Amino acid sequence: MENAKRNRDHYSRAASLCYDLNRLPAWKRAPFVSRLIAAAKDGDAKLRNILTDPSLLTADRSSGIGKLYPDSHDFDVLNIAKEANDYCRKRWGISIKTALAANCPVQIVAEPEADFHGPIKESHWQRLKREGRLGFRPQPITGNYDWRDLARAMRDPGWGRYWHGDDATARVGDR
Repeated sequence: MENAKRNRDHYSRAASLCYDLNRLPAWKRAPFVSRLIAAAKDGDAKLRNILTDPSLLTADRSSGIGKLYPDSHDFDVLNIAKEANDYCRKRWGISIKTALAANCPVQIVAEPEADFHGPIKESHWQRLKREGRLGFRPQPITGNYDWRDLARAMRDPGWGRYWHGDDATARVGDR
């Protein structure tokens, strides 16, 4: 039971890290991965286990564990261990396991946060907000409905449980 919980926590954290990474803009991904590697190097054992997990590093892209991300149609999406390994290979020419080892030949430091210089594409919702077409529009007050009458109109079979005898006598007195 303990092993199952540990595995579930391990892979759910890996999935959430992958989700967070792939939701970032492209220019923020490298600093994010470098901060993860630096944190794993500085002593975060659970993160180090995720980044050096052999089943994640050798997983096929078509398998569920190879992606760990809800967008299964995009083949460019890798799991977090593969992303970190790819980052280490491009940046220092070593694997993630070598980078996190005690006798690493290079100094592992986190990259500074990158600033994007250039046009940022405006989203559909940002454009609607800028044009004033998105926002709070007051709705007309339609009246105060008795929710028991609505339940009966919707043919809710349990509407009777909301009916009280006091309401029945009040309704008879209103007629």
